[in-house]
Amino acid sequence: AAVLVLCVGLAVYYNRTRRTIKVAQVEFLFLILCGSFTISIGAIIKAISPTDASCIASAWLIDIGYTLELVPLIVKIAAINQLMQAAQKMKRVTLNRTSLFGAVVI
Repeated sequence: AAVLVLCVGLAVYYNRTRRTIKVAQVEFLFLILCGSFTISIGAIIKAISPTDASCIASAWLIDIGYTLELVPLIVKIAAINQLMQAAQKMKRVTLNRTSLFGAVVI
């Protein structure tokens, strides 16, 4: 799984100038991929012989990975919802990346 995530990361990096990847916001894609990579590393650590350190490390890596994977998705869905609600009211809304990144960090 970790190798697949790295391959997808390379594909996103090389195609970052294409319109489809730009619309998906490359930075958010890399955050999601980083979360997936962290989850896969946690799963690999969980698969080796269990020790106290490996149990703690796998739990932390999996929790942080899911956080890195899901929070950007929730922020993007909230932004799309905000745009749709503004469109129904016939109002123009501008969203900048710094406010979206601020929502991810908080």
